[in-house]
Formats: sequence, C-alpha cells, structure tokens
Amino acid sequence: MLALPMINTVKLISITTLFVTAFIATALLVYGASGASTCPQGWARDAYGNCSIRMGKNKADAPRAHATPVSDQDPKALNQSKIAIAAERGDAGAQRELGIQFLEAEGSNASRKKGLHWLKRAAAQGDTASMRVLGLYNLKRNSDQLGFDWFKRAADLGDPRAAYFTATMLRYSPRITKDEKLAFDYFLKSARAGHPNSQYEIGR
Repeated sequence: MLALPMINTVKLISITTLFVTAFIATALLVYGASGASTCPQGWARDAYGNCSIRMGKNKADAPRAHATPVSDQDPKALNQSKIAIAAERGDAGAQRELGIQFLEAEGSNASRKKGLHWLKRAAAQGDTASMRVLGLYNLKRNSDQLGFDWFKRAADLGDPRAAYFTATMLRYSPRITKDEKLAFDYFLKSARAGHPNSQYEIGR
C-alpha cells in the first residue's frame, strides 16, 4: 500500500529537479547571451555572451588557375584566415573566437571537437572568457559539474561574471552540493567588481 505514494513522491522530486535545473540553465544562458557591456563597432555578441567578429558561413571556392588579388578577396574570408593564423600562433582571443565559431557551426562531432580544442587551449592560457564559454557549453548539455568547475576556475582568476554563475549554482542547482556561505562569498566577490546581478543578490 505504501509503494504507490513512494513512487509518486520520487516522480515529483525528479520532475521538480528537472524544472529547477532547466530554470537555472536558462537563466545563466540568457544572462550569458545578453552581456552587460556594449561591443566595439562592427562586432556582435555571440551566443555565449562574448564580443566577437561575426564571420558568417564560408564556403570553399573552386580552385582557380591564378591567385586572386587581395583587393578582390572576400573580407570575411580574409578575417577568418587572420583569426586562424593568430590562433595557431597562440593568441588566446583568436583561439576563443575560432572555438566559438566551430561550436556554433552546423556540423558534425568533428566541428564540436575542434571548437572545444581551441577553447581549452585559450583557457590553458588563463582566458576566463573561454572558461565561461566552456562552462555554459557543458551546462547546456546537463553536465552541471563540469560547467560548475569551469565557472569556478574562471571566478578564482577574478572573472566577475563567472563568480556570479558559480554562486548561482552553489545556491540553486540541485546537482551541485549547496553551500550558502561559499555562494555568498562568490556573490560578494562579483558584486565588489561591479556585477549588478551579484549586487542585487547581496542586497537581498
């Protein structure tokens, strides 16, 4: 007789956890995509909240018998080539840009692997924006712990947005061990750096 109420309770808890996780992921992704500051002229904000030169989708041209003068080449293709060269030379910003382009491209697992490869190379150089992208990427795929680890790593390097994400997960995520004191510390760290959402949380 007790089995049926127990099953219903377990189902209710599972559904509640799913909704809470979805809410947190949506909130962080919406904030990540909105950003608080404006981008430089000619740049746009990508799906991960970073200012970025939008390249569009470039299709490979058919081989030509002679070289095309630089003045006649597609500016997008030239910019893409410059970013790829800079990434290969170790520029963390270019590596992040290239990684995001691969992640946003419609394609195979190979494209996603390339994207993660470049983002991790940038993150290895201490690029906190790349760490945030990796955090959001994993959060979108319900890998909450991996996402949290990337956010915390960036937060510990002084990134106020990552500190806000870290605190939010510590306080609200059902898949991360809750720690109100640590969440407060990260909210405070972010608030002192001027992050408005964290200032609101501290005010509450």
